[in-house]
Amino acid sequence: MRPVFLVCGAAGTDGDVTHAVRVWGNTGHGFRFFTARSAAISTGSFRPREKVAEGLDMNASSTAVTNWRRVLKSLNCDGAFGLGLLITCAVLLLPELAGDSGRALLRYDRVGLEAAQWWRLLTAHVVHLDLEHATLNSLGLVLMWALFARDYRAGQWVLIVLTAMAAIDAGLWLRDSTTAWYVGSSGALHGVMAAGTLAHLRRGDLDGWVLAAFIVVKLGFEQHAGALPFSGSGPGVVVDAHLYGSLGGAAIAAFLKPRAESL
Repeated sequence: MRPVFLVCGAAGTDGDVTHAVRVWGNTGHGFRFFTARSAAISTGSFRPREKVAEGLDMNASSTAVTNWRRVLKSLNCDGAFGLGLLITCAVLLLPELAGDSGRALLRYDRVGLEAAQWWRLLTAHVVHLDLEHATLNSLGLVLMWALFARDYRAGQWVLIVLTAMAAIDAGLWLRDSTTAWYVGSSGALHGVMAAGTLAHLRRGDLDGWVLAAFIVVKLGFEQHAGALPFSGSGPGVVVDAHLYGSLGGAAIAAFLKPRAESL
């Protein structure tokens, strides 16, 4: 006689189902009890509720990390780009620790240049009037970084910045003989903006035209009416440095090949 199984079930207080199996056959009859939990464990398919919750938490954390990485990448602040931004901001902010004596030693100074103090041609662009001025330019750097950091390779950006600085130095020396001294990185940042805008235009990005119009209007306004109201406090802003930096950045970028992909 083949065994005959009759199965019935009832739910337990812990959510498991207990099954009673009545067996008839050659070996006799009777009841045998087992639970869905024990059956699932024996087949390897059982996952306690605690383990399921832990898995959900891990998935949520992984999703949050992935989304955060995407945000950082969209702002060009991921990985090596983020480290580069931190280092560059430090270069703009740390000279403030030297105070007024350090500022006097590092600024563009016409008398100092006549005495062959050539380092001023470079250091003038990383020293500022005060901490407020340095912070404003650091924020400007963060904005330029978010917009343009991936448009050129690192070596190309170094060349763009150095060319913008050289254009500012030459312009101030040759065309602005009344400018006795100068500090700040805003002129070099204008060179970065001009080079990045040119990359977007060459790639066919719509924002390239918006950025180009902004640069033209801003420089035109500054040449006719002076610095913009939000340019900061302190002595007058040398707006010609913005013009020279923009021209220098755009000029060298015209000979450089930007990256083809856009964010």
